[in-house]
Amino acid sequence: MLRSHELEAYRTAYYLLQDETKAFEAARRALLSFIKMTPKLAEWTDAERQAAVNKAALRESLTLVRETLSDRLQS
Repeated sequence: MLRSHELEAYRTAYYLLQDETKAFEAARRALLSFIKMTPKLAEWTDAERQAAVNKAALRESLTLVRETLSDRLQS
C-alpha cells in the first residue's frame, strides 16, 4: 500500500531540496513518520493517503533544510 506513495514522496522532497541524497532521506523520514502517526491507514482513501504523504514529505524536507542551515551557522 505504501510502496505506491514512495515515488511521490521523493518527488515532493526533490522538488524542494534539489538534491537526490537529501530528497531520499526526506522521503524516507516522511514515510516512516507517516506510518507511525496513522494507525488506521487502511481506512483512508488513496487520495487521503497521498495528501498525507505529501504533507509529511514537505515537513521532512523543511526539517532537513533547517538542520542544514543550523549546521552551517555553527561551523
